[in-house]
Amino acid sequence: MQPPSGIGETFRRAREARRLSLADVERLTKIRGAYLAALEEERFDALPPHPYSKGFVRAYARLLGLDADRLVAEFEAQLPPALAPGLSRAVEIPLEPAAPVPRWRRFLTYAVWVILVLALYAGYVGYTQLREFARPVPAGTPAASPGSLSTPTAAPGATPAPAESPAPPTVGVTVALTTTGKSWVRVTADGERVFQGILDAGAARTWSAERELTIRIGNAAAVELTVNGQSLGPLGGPGKVVELRFPQPQEEP
Repeated sequence: MQPPSGIGETFRRAREARRLSLADVERLTKIRGAYLAALEEERFDALPPHPYSKGFVRAYARLLGLDADRLVAEFEAQLPPALAPGLSRAVEIPLEPAAPVPRWRRFLTYAVWVILVLALYAGYVGYTQLREFARPVPAGTPAASPGSLSTPTAAPGATPAPAESPAPPTVGVTVALTTTGKSWVRVTADGERVFQGILDAGAARTWSAERELTIRIGNAAAVELTVNGQSLGPLGGPGKVVELRFPQPQEEP
């Protein structure tokens, strides 16, 4: 009569009956092949600490359709005294080394930072230049006040040039808006909302009203306003919400 086989032989026979290799079992149970071989060969000293080994036995038995509780009990009964539960031993469990960071990824991170710094600098320079360019250019020589006009003496034989008609006075208010960054804007002209939305950097818009024009801005630092040809300068800091109202300018008597 043959002596009863151990759990190692039980595992091996059940695995071969299902035509599974150790590699198949490793793939299905996620248990390393070296540990599976140690179980079948009953080299229990090559297994990790008892709680892990016990879990390996249970998972292997369930995969093969065996009685997991019985095999766990047999496994614990077959353990040498030095490896029995309650006793500790030093077992070196190999750890996967941390994958080194590729050089290209480090270079990409550095390049992103450089591009970000350059973009911030370019935005600052562009904002400064835009403020300079947005300053109103004099439309022409202002008209002289009454009493300061001198009547030129026409040269003999010269035909006097016809006098130019004076330009009609400006009526209402005109506001030109340019952006150096993204900002939410709402514009109301003479009580009617004519625009509401988000403008990206580099946008330029102009609105006019006969009586009153109101502008509400969500990012004051990103907006430059020119009212009837006169720049208002800085409106506020980043993220500051401002609302400006421009009534019809009073006509001179």
